[in-house]
Amino acid sequence: MVRGTFHKTIYYYSEGKRCELDGLINFENYSWFVECKGRIPRSDSFKGDATSVKNDVKKAIIEAEKQALRAIKEAESQNKIGEIEVKANKGVLIITEGYYPNLNTNPLTSFPSTDEKYP
Repeated sequence: MVRGTFHKTIYYYSEGKRCELDGLINFENYSWFVECKGRIPRSDSFKGDATSVKNDVKKAIIEAEKQALRAIKEAESQNKIGEIEVKANKGVLIITEGYYPNLNTNPLTSFPSTDEKYP
């Protein structure tokens, strides 16, 4: 069984600015930098427009990747992020969240409330 440690909400400074990494998973030889992005898609995505869905997901992934790579860059200069040691081998894990599963059923005509559960 692979064992590792998980750290969440790690604050650090990059170029004089306070930044946050959503999570860090450390295994014996590897560190995974975790970024989570949740957003409500644009109205065209709710209507089932494939291009809008693709662009919404792409934007969320690119934003998360930029944040994770910024954290990796900081970690490489100090071998740690915040006060947590990182391993020589590093990777990025991006978790996206949104209402996209609804697009596989009936197109929605309005935005769900923010406390609505996923189908």
